[in-house]
Amino acid sequence: MLVAVLKKLAEHCEFGDALNDTLRDRLVCGLRCEGIQKRLLTESNLTLQRAIELSVSMELAAKEAQQLSSNSKVYKMETEKQTGNKSPCFRCGKPGHSPVTCWYKDMECRSCKKKGHIERACKNKIGKAKIQQKTPFRRKQKKQVFTVDRENKRGTDTSDDEIPLHVLTVAGGPKAYKVTALLEGQPVKMEIDTGAAVSLVSDVVYSEILSHLPLKPPDVTLKTYTGESVTMKGLIQVTVELNKQTKKLPLYVVRGDYPSLMGRSWLEQLQVDWQAIHMMTSKTLDLEGVLRKHSEVFKKELGSMEGINVKLTVEPECQPKFLKARPLPYALKPKVEASLTELVKDGVLEP
Repeated sequence: MLVAVLKKLAEHCEFGDALNDTLRDRLVCGLRCEGIQKRLLTESNLTLQRAIELSVSMELAAKEAQQLSSNSKVYKMETEKQTGNKSPCFRCGKPGHSPVTCWYKDMECRSCKKKGHIERACKNKIGKAKIQQKTPFRRKQKKQVFTVDRENKRGTDTSDDEIPLHVLTVAGGPKAYKVTALLEGQPVKMEIDTGAAVSLVSDVVYSEILSHLPLKPPDVTLKTYTGESVTMKGLIQVTVELNKQTKKLPLYVVRGDYPSLMGRSWLEQLQVDWQAIHMMTSKTLDLEGVLRKHSEVFKKELGSMEGINVKLTVEPECQPKFLKARPLPYALKPKVEASLTELVKDGVLEP
């Protein structure tokens, strides 16, 4: 497991209190599955234990889903041996004799008017009959495929009792659209999220300013964009004031560190002044600005790390080996001497 390997490598690193945070960062960066990596990056205050639990659970779920979808049909094939004496005669269609000795070899076919076979064994008539039989079979196949397609569409529909929350906070990205609404007379900053079907606040906001409102059992199940259920505390009816508008609207209370969201259920009832909403764009420094800001780091001359003691841990059973210096080719001697002189000048080597 990746975590076990990371702990083994960090055994002698002496990270101290920062060990769990360092292991967590390396775990997130080292994951091969991009889906699990994105899921961990959306977690606020992610701990090492939480990262391990989410990674293991999502990996097991992916394997089980793959096993369920990999079921294939097995078709049984049957073969029947045909001997020479049982093959039907092409003149009359009956087995047990040769076409040379067939009684109908001189008869004229009523279907195609050709001599040498009878109507029952006529190939032209049999071919027309096969074409007529294939037509309803094709219609049946089309109908069957259409039915499967409808079942697949029904399987992807979201239940009326499950409402998805398309919320994703990206660190370092542009800030969200926010408005300040009065909930029961108290100002609350809420993010406008058209991807959320309902409006919600965390249980912390509820405890601070809305605890006097009675909680009712929730009538829906909220899920994140990854399909995980959001733990809900209840549903309240709150008086909302925004832009000289007053409405009595439903508000869901969820457990956990979730931002206050103004979803589509409120946006349909309230008129938001979109022109007054300003989105702050993050300023990105160009390459030259970064180089100027951190000029000490990007200097051409060799630098040194100060204030850190480095300790190399070597296994006790490892014994040092003495190796004779390799002879230097005469043609490379001036270049090697120049390199050694440069290292002594920079303070890397001592004479």
